[in-house]
Amino acid sequence: MIREGECGAFNPLILECLTAVAGDLEKRLNHGITGREISIDSLHLSEATLDNGDAEASSRTLELLDYERMKYHFFASMSNEVQFEFTEEPPMIMLSDWSDHKLDLPEIVMDPYNDEAFCATFGKENLEKLSRLLRATTIDDPVIDVEMEATVGDELRWFHVLARALWSGPSDPVYLGSIGKLIDVDDRQAELIDLQFKAYHDPLTEVVNGAFARKIIAERLGSGEACDRHRDRHVLALCDLDFFKQANDTYGHQFGDRVLKHFAERLQESVRGEDVVARVGGDEFLLCMECPVDPRPLIDRIHRSLEGDFEGFPLSVSMGVAIAGSDVRDYDELFRRADVALYHKKRGGRSGYVFYSDLDEEERDLLLEGAHTALSGIDRDESDQ
Repeated sequence: MIREGECGAFNPLILECLTAVAGDLEKRLNHGITGREISIDSLHLSEATLDNGDAEASSRTLELLDYERMKYHFFASMSNEVQFEFTEEPPMIMLSDWSDHKLDLPEIVMDPYNDEAFCATFGKENLEKLSRLLRATTIDDPVIDVEMEATVGDELRWFHVLARALWSGPSDPVYLGSIGKLIDVDDRQAELIDLQFKAYHDPLTEVVNGAFARKIIAERLGSGEACDRHRDRHVLALCDLDFFKQANDTYGHQFGDRVLKHFAERLQESVRGEDVVARVGGDEFLLCMECPVDPRPLIDRIHRSLEGDFEGFPLSVSMGVAIAGSDVRDYDELFRRADVALYHKKRGGRSGYVFYSDLDEEERDLLLEGAHTALSGIDRDESDQ
């Protein structure tokens, strides 16, 4: 009946497999089934077990199929996955019936690469990528493991795709199709993104933290021949809120937190999207920008944009600036130079900016000592006055 097409459309690959093992299917079905033990071989049907003259075998086979179907549905729903089987000729994909609930797609999609609903769900580019990856496999290494997005309802969700390419015989193999499953990992992906964000960003202001800023800037400064040290100039500026301790002491720490968040927003608004803004201390922030021309007008504009007031509290900002050029490409050295310049500005009268290159040799010698520690001492002493 199957061969004559009386049982509906069957996957040609399944028909080929069934025909190849037709001789011993009945033996396989009856092997290893005792009491409640059910062999997985019960899924392989034969003409003998479906013969009208063998009603008992037919009934047993249907029971086994119902059991396997129930078991499959349970595990598929528990694992949040959609299983699929794709054939190249004819082009057709068969999805587990759970896909109707998860992806709003029918169980069988003919010519999926040209099916409007199927392409809208998975995206034409994603499908073409999967096809390339599967065709690039070999008989010895037929499995691919990737992640992709699919549309569920009106929402894009991440799926983990684990698939195995099906090839014809070992001599001159031909790609026949694939089998696999899609596992919804969107919640896990969201958690991972959230953890990554928390690892790289300051929890209060949501700008990047000092450790991540160091990594980004060190990569941008580079040290190889590909980096043009004369044209590819970066400016690193340390920005410190003057008298910030008074905000906490006078209005409370919650107000102080709002001041810091406001200041971080002002910093981000004053630079380009690709520039680095980071919080590197309590009230100390870092800016790093590529600036192949004279950076003084840029720093002056940024400084003027930062000062003002926030809910009646005056915002006064001191900045120390260092330039990465032909003489320095090391992040730590650049940071120390900006730190020393900031120290000199704080010591000499706040609210303004100082370039490290403007300091004389005696002032630069502070680089060898703990200028940042000295700066913290000045903050404490003068904030209490």
